[in-house]
Amino acid sequence: MYEFPLIWCFAENDDRTIWAGTQHGYIHIYDPAKGKFKTIHPPQMENTTVRCMVKDSMGNIWIGLHNGKIVEWEKQSATFIAGGKGGPLNELPVKNIFIDKAGQLLISTDNGLLQFDPVTHQYIARYLISKTGSYHNCSDEINGIEQQNDSMLIVGAMRCGFFFFNTGSKQFTRYNDFADVTAINIYAIRKDADKNLWMTSDYNIYQLQAKDNKLLKYDLPPGLMNASFEMLNIYPLQNGNWLTASKTEAIIFNPAKMASMQKHNKAVVITGFKTFDQEMNVDSLLYSNKTIRLKSDQNFLTIEFTTHSYAGIAKNIFYKLSGVDKNWVKANEKGIASYTNLAPGDYNFIIKAGEDSNSPVTTLHILIIPPFYSTWWFKTLMVLLAAFIIYFFVKRRIQNIRYKAELRHKISETEMLALRSQMNPHFIFNCLSAIDNLIQTNQPDKATTYLARFAKLIRSVLESTKHNLVPFYKDFETLQLYIELEQFRSGNKFVYTINADEELMEGDYKVPPLLVQPFVENAIHHGLMNKLTGERNLVINASIQAATIQYLIKDNGVGRIKAQEIKQQNKPEHNSYGIEISSQRIQLHNQNGKQNNITVTDLSCNGQPIGTEVAVNIKINNP
Repeated sequence: MYEFPLIWCFAENDDRTIWAGTQHGYIHIYDPAKGKFKTIHPPQMENTTVRCMVKDSMGNIWIGLHNGKIVEWEKQSATFIAGGKGGPLNELPVKNIFIDKAGQLLISTDNGLLQFDPVTHQYIARYLISKTGSYHNCSDEINGIEQQNDSMLIVGAMRCGFFFFNTGSKQFTRYNDFADVTAINIYAIRKDADKNLWMTSDYNIYQLQAKDNKLLKYDLPPGLMNASFEMLNIYPLQNGNWLTASKTEAIIFNPAKMASMQKHNKAVVITGFKTFDQEMNVDSLLYSNKTIRLKSDQNFLTIEFTTHSYAGIAKNIFYKLSGVDKNWVKANEKGIASYTNLAPGDYNFIIKAGEDSNSPVTTLHILIIPPFYSTWWFKTLMVLLAAFIIYFFVKRRIQNIRYKAELRHKISETEMLALRSQMNPHFIFNCLSAIDNLIQTNQPDKATTYLARFAKLIRSVLESTKHNLVPFYKDFETLQLYIELEQFRSGNKFVYTINADEELMEGDYKVPPLLVQPFVENAIHHGLMNKLTGERNLVINASIQAATIQYLIKDNGVGRIKAQEIKQQNKPEHNSYGIEISSQRIQLHNQNGKQNNITVTDLSCNGQPIGTEVAVNIKINNP
């Protein structure tokens, strides 16, 4: 029962069981005598939604499906009989099935009223409102159907009210007396014991009285419904109540009691007051007949009202707002009056039930207070405020321009220093000397190979200097060329491993050129080359860490302290600016001060230094 809970329709079988049609072709059958449910899923339903069900005089149940087909449950054989395809006559959902006194099956769809042959199980005719007389502008979306007399049906339509359908002439007509309801939606229709016809519209119930052909509108109590009516049938209950449904709730009402409560010309009561759709509590002001005072910006009003009766003639309420409406305005069926962009001033909203001049009236006093912005002091304050705002933004703009200019100047200076430091002259000289030595020792192939790498490195460095940012993979290739040449000129005294995330190598990531080269150079010259024994290893890894690209440069050299001691012994007066310039470039690129840009870790084992690890973090996609 709970697997397919969305119920679309009901029917009562002759054995007193209640059938409920649901989605996907399932039918829940409830036995009230035993208090038990069972669910069936006939293949004739073709897994489509059961939209409506109705029982004929023989006890057979006719079932309308969402795919446009009609299935018969034959009582005598207790079997389901599938109907033929709708074909050109119907490919739309079956919304409602009605069996008239002659046993004809009339089907409501979104494309007219259809006739279905119960013997051949085929559609045989379609009748359109838009093809009848002067109704060519009317909708052909048919909803509820009910028998008015032997030869006349009444059908509800979307946006066009209700029509009478003559089963003999197959023509649609309607009465001019009901002009107020010719543009509304009519959903379900049912006849009571006194032959009065009851109809549901969006938020109201109408009664077409059989005696005098008068149409009455019943206003339901405020708050009863959260959505408009939608179900196309009204089901009678054993206690005399009727059941139908909106889009969100089941609605139960008693037509006999509603008719007995009918009272005409009852004083209208104001039930709601809104400004810009915001509810205001004005009950105490209405009770004491006091004025509602509103601010100047609360000049979009919505006033709700009712007769506090379930019934009233559809055109029975009139209202007007002094200073705005010259004549009485007929209320709409929702009981709402709206006014927009009212000027400051005093107003009286007057409302009454009926056109009789002696009808009691209800009056609501409204005052919209003039705005304060027309005063001289407010205008002066606005001028001063505007001048201050202009001054503030101009000053801030100048500060931003100066800051950016200073930043660009500093970047330019740092980039120039970086250019000068990117290629150590000793490194270039040593590389050329090593290549020359290969030539002198008759090793032309090696000399040619390393000369080509050296030329490629120099070309890559020169190309990188033209841009503030270069693709990561190009910069990484340049770094690898540099390490290869360092390895070559040192006589292969160290080995290296260099890796980068595949995403970095293949993605569109850019970094400042040769930013980590000084750190690699420092690891080789001061860490590894000062190591006299054992293997010399250099490991470089590049990876994405959160919003940064992180380079890890790790060597197993002598460590920072030992390297500094050796430097003091060999070149005490030599100062290297490569690391300092790179640090400034990283800081300018990341624009976060010195926070976590570079981290140096001294590696040790049993208190002895075994190398150094440097982590360099560069912000991703930071121009």
